[in-house]
Amino acid sequence: MPDAARDATPKAAWVLGLLNVSLLPWFAAAVWFAEDTGLWIRLSIAYEALTLGVFGGIRMGFAFAARDHTPSLQDYAVAILLPLVGWSALIPDAVSGGAILMVGILVSTVFDRMAAQAGALPRWYGRLRLLFLPLLLLFLALVVARAMIG
Repeated sequence: MPDAARDATPKAAWVLGLLNVSLLPWFAAAVWFAEDTGLWIRLSIAYEALTLGVFGGIRMGFAFAARDHTPSLQDYAVAILLPLVGWSALIPDAVSGGAILMVGILVSTVFDRMAAQAGALPRWYGRLRLLFLPLLLLFLALVVARAMIG
């Protein structure tokens, strides 16, 4: 596959990525202004926990799809640990859970970016993760701030 084709972000990735982040302002508004903000805080934490699990699945999907690459221990570890980190964010209070998710999303983005630069993931995926990172972190920061206020 030519480098230009490998670098181009597929339309489906853009659409699904934008769909994911386009829901965040609605969740954020509910977290701040809904009658039951506690419910929306929990739903927001759960939504981002699922997102972190999806990132693990995407990483494993790329590893299995690569014909010239046998999945490595790191591929398996990332695929298994990201959903576990997401799940662990559901256990404590919302402030701790949000902080766990922020760290998980940040670290997974760094690892995916490094893997993309090394050629283990498509370059476009590393760029896309980096592009959406601030939106995910800002959303979680808003959720954590609202949970802290009560």
